[in-house]
Amino acid sequence: MNSRHFLTYKGTFVTEEESKELAAQLRKPTGEAGHTVAGLMNKGNVLLNRNTIDLIKPRASMHIVEVGMGNGKFVEELFQKFPDCRYSGCDYSQDMVNESQSLNMDSVNKGVCDFHYCDTTQLPFLNNSVDVIFTVNTIYFWPDVDLVLQEYIRVLKPNGQLLIGLRPEHLMKHYPFIQYGFNLFSETIIESHLLEQGFGQIKSHTIREPDFVTEEFTMPVESLVVTAHKK
Repeated sequence: MNSRHFLTYKGTFVTEEESKELAAQLRKPTGEAGHTVAGLMNKGNVLLNRNTIDLIKPRASMHIVEVGMGNGKFVEELFQKFPDCRYSGCDYSQDMVNESQSLNMDSVNKGVCDFHYCDTTQLPFLNNSVDVIFTVNTIYFWPDVDLVLQEYIRVLKPNGQLLIGLRPEHLMKHYPFIQYGFNLFSETIIESHLLEQGFGQIKSHTIREPDFVTEEFTMPVESLVVTAHKK
């Protein structure tokens, strides 16, 4: 096999250039290709998103912030689960912010939902103002894990909850595109960073999903959701 080609988890071959482009779009979906990748992420990560949302501890009239919401596909499900919450989505892809606003215009017009173009280390919220922060499949791209966690500590209220959803390292390492700008994490590494930055009540939740099955092989799939609270 040509060394410039890689076997993907779907059992097909892609070129090195295609893997690089996919990695770039997963990091920051942009343009028509970004629109397509966002749709694929919604399908591939539906259970990971739902498993993360299911671990949010409800509070009355809570302010929930999602970092890296993509095109905002799961916002409506969040309101169904927490009908009296206020939601803010943050992403550093302006295209995803625009798509999220269009997809959730009714909630935006009602004043219960807003979207922000920003960096994960500079969230547009006051100190001690947010009840919940959750983020799914973004930790691979954080420029500095501790710096991001410090920002989350800043905006969370005392006892505010943080949820980090991801695919664990032992699964992600089989995907060819991860060599282009992805940092992989186990639950132990994430827990260590959270502890160092002053979080408490740290717990990792591993949730099996249906196996990914092709004619050639079967691959296990898992959601890893690490939860913690600001002390």
